[in-house]
Amino acid sequence: MAEIPGYTPHLVGEDIEEVDFGATQPVIVELLRSVPRHAERLAERVVELRKLLDSCGPLRSKLVEGIARISSESYVPKAGVAIDSTFPPEGGIDMVVGSLIGVVAGYLAYQGNVVEPRVGVYARLSIVEKQDEAPKVAAELSKMLERLVVLKKLLPKLPEDSVILIDGEVVPYTLLFTRISRPLKAKLDDVVSSMLREAESKRIMIVGVVKRSYTFLFSVYSRMCGVERLPLNDKTLASIVLQPGEYITLGSFDELLPDYARIAARRAPEKAAKIVAERLSQRPEYSRIIVAFYKPSGVPRSWQAVKVEVYAPWLARREAVEKAVSHLNTLTSSTTGLPYPIDMIDEYVRLEARALEVVRHQLMKHLAAKLVENGLPEDRAVLLTLHTNPEKRYLYQPRRR
Repeated sequence: MAEIPGYTPHLVGEDIEEVDFGATQPVIVELLRSVPRHAERLAERVVELRKLLDSCGPLRSKLVEGIARISSESYVPKAGVAIDSTFPPEGGIDMVVGSLIGVVAGYLAYQGNVVEPRVGVYARLSIVEKQDEAPKVAAELSKMLERLVVLKKLLPKLPEDSVILIDGEVVPYTLLFTRISRPLKAKLDDVVSSMLREAESKRIMIVGVVKRSYTFLFSVYSRMCGVERLPLNDKTLASIVLQPGEYITLGSFDELLPDYARIAARRAPEKAAKIVAERLSQRPEYSRIIVAFYKPSGVPRSWQAVKVEVYAPWLARREAVEKAVSHLNTLTSSTTGLPYPIDMIDEYVRLEARALEVVRHQLMKHLAAKLVENGLPEDRAVLLTLHTNPEKRYLYQPRRR
């Protein structure tokens, strides 16, 4: 039976402290009862993967024989910028008049001296009347603000042969797997497309560093052997098979996503594949994004692999991926295993829920003044901006020392 490269069970610590069930809260005790069952299921899935690697040629070719070493001659771009965006938990504060949403996007110029200021932060405030739509709207607004910063603030300043690192996917997945039906989503689609086309015209590489990845893109290759869905997700597979200093290229979106839509769709798989094919046809720049995984040099074998999405269609596929992963490899944080600019920008744009409470109070104050100007009682400002869920108010109240 084929061995899984990098699979080293002995790395699991043997000195883990035993849990004293008698001194543990009842709810934790109840959860701990199910641990052996879940551990057994996970072990079965790893064993199943080993069998598939032995029996499925296309999967083994991609997962094992397709592994390459990260070049020791690292790519050094003329300039490098990392960008991220965020929004508070649950979308925002639920007020009587609607949900108060705040989104923040920021960048960090980590290489070169062409972008000034070297750190920039942008924010946008919105009130959504349909509260059940607030989380979706907040997510789309944050992604759009982030890409507008790239399009309007960064691309005009960056020279050819620069790199922009995005914390997350290059194209929000909602633009790939569903039709465009709402105005905000259509605007986001336009902004993302414009960003990619402008980056291509200036020969500026865009790399998405996807920290949380639960896709099953490798299953596109197992389908060739009659296995519709692999037992483990992409990040788990890549983390198991890759050694430090190695990477693997899955393919481009046009090669992967139509088949993946069939795998991921719970109902109407052919319809899902058709929608993806339509979206890639409407936005051909999306289809040229390449998916890869790498494991940084110098980290323990047990560390997780990093998923990247690379957009550099003027380069051959192998050159684009090699440049991207060799550059990211030099930026590796010894603490997280991720590129350090991604860690840093994540801190810069962090928006705590408590910050929105300050904004809500200011909104109440300015609204009261406007109501008085129009001959209306100012107490209506309090009414309109009241929390609709007082039990969760503590989430937004500033800490008291």
